[in-house]
Amino acid sequence: MATFNSPQLRYKFILLTRNLYYGIALHSVFEEVYNDSLLKKNLNEPLSLYLTDKLVNIYYFCQLHPLIEQLSTENVLSELTVQMKSSVLRGKSIDNLLFFVDLFDKENNSFASLDCAATPSEAGDIIQRFLQHCFACVTRTKEYFDKDMIYTDREQRIGLLLLHSFSTKEIAHQLNVSDKCIYRDKENFLFKVQKQAEHHYALMRRKKGIALPDSVQEERS
Repeated sequence: MATFNSPQLRYKFILLTRNLYYGIALHSVFEEVYNDSLLKKNLNEPLSLYLTDKLVNIYYFCQLHPLIEQLSTENVLSELTVQMKSSVLRGKSIDNLLFFVDLFDKENNSFASLDCAATPSEAGDIIQRFLQHCFACVTRTKEYFDKDMIYTDREQRIGLLLLHSFSTKEIAHQLNVSDKCIYRDKENFLFKVQKQAEHHYALMRRKKGIALPDSVQEERS
């Protein structure tokens, strides 16, 4: 039972996945990894994993209510497809993201990309590193903190507006910044996704003692 100021009320883990069966499989993996994590030992409470297949649902937990209230519920996109010409992810949709949301401190909001995991077991390795990062956020410690997992306030706002079919110029006007700032922040988010994938591939290579697939090496070159 959650009590006043309970971690269960403050912290939320939300898994965005377009494959319900994959989400169910990861739910079990998450529970197993969480129960053995430093975060669980620190909070001393279980935290549930919520599943959703719509990215827009994430933002109702991200303290963006004033912005959400201004937006129409019509023409909301179901997914975001990478359009940046310079990105190796161009043309791909981002389908599997694990979010950590702190309802009291949005600077702790974070995400982990699971699209690079070939199996639920590999996803478990990513979740383990993500929970270590979340522990670092909650306890304000530098160990385990990963800047490439932080989901900044502006990135959240840009993502929300993109889902509501806003153009780059419209987003810049809405947030009162230049077009270049929006392009830069979108690239920063994709860079984080890419860095997470590269880190995962490197760990899997060391773990298995094998070379990276040619396709991955081409993406990293």
